[in-house]
Amino acid sequence: MAKAGRVGIRGRIESARRKVKDLEAKKLQMDKEIDILDKYVEACRFIQATERGGSRRMAARKAARPSRARVARRLKMPTKAGAGERFKGMKIADAVEILLKRSGVSLKVSEMVKRLRAGGIKISSKVPGASVTAALRRHPGKFKMTKPGFYAHVKK
Repeated sequence: MAKAGRVGIRGRIESARRKVKDLEAKKLQMDKEIDILDKYVEACRFIQATERGGSRRMAARKAARPSRARVARRLKMPTKAGAGERFKGMKIADAVEILLKRSGVSLKVSEMVKRLRAGGIKISSKVPGASVTAALRRHPGKFKMTKPGFYAHVKK
């Protein structure tokens, strides 16, 4: 009789664990969708402001309307610097934080290294992925490992 009670409890615990896992997966998916919609709303507001003449520069050039590509570039660029100088002079952790915030999804360390180098950060290590991983592990409050080799920005 005692044995049957344990099996029932174990089954309930396992069922609860599966339910928590499913809900966490749904939460992650909803967070991604919210981030995408936030970016969309930001782009729409930018287009609306430029169409109404809200931007002084655009009002001066009435004929020029922002293209979708220009809006997309503006939203993805963290600074006004050139593409090769976005992260120049920054620490790896700070640059990765901007990178992960802008992407909205977890990235593989090798992809981060590629984007950091394209952004102007020089990693002089033989194994640059290890340097980036070490920088991320020094800041557990900012970054979270989602699966082996993948990191995401922790929202505050």
